[in-house]
Amino acid sequence: LAWLLTFWAVAGAASFYATEGPREREQVYELKNMQKDLAVGLATELRQLRAEEEEMEPLWSNKVRQYVAKHEKLLLAAISSGYGEG
Repeated sequence: LAWLLTFWAVAGAASFYATEGPREREQVYELKNMQKDLAVGLATELRQLRAEEEEMEPLWSNKVRQYVAKHEKLLLAAISSGYGEG
């Protein structure tokens, strides 16, 4: 009986990995791409900011704040779709 229970548990784990593994890998890949795109977009926009010396800080901090909010939305969407549960 113990042998059967062990076999059943291993077979269940293998089938779960076979069905959920590709989906989870795809989620990781998509999240990394979204984060990369977000970082590239932020770097591009920060390079394009033009202002006087004393005005530079508010422009930069506002732009960074916007991108942090975008990143938070991406992470919350990923978590709600099941990312990071395994």
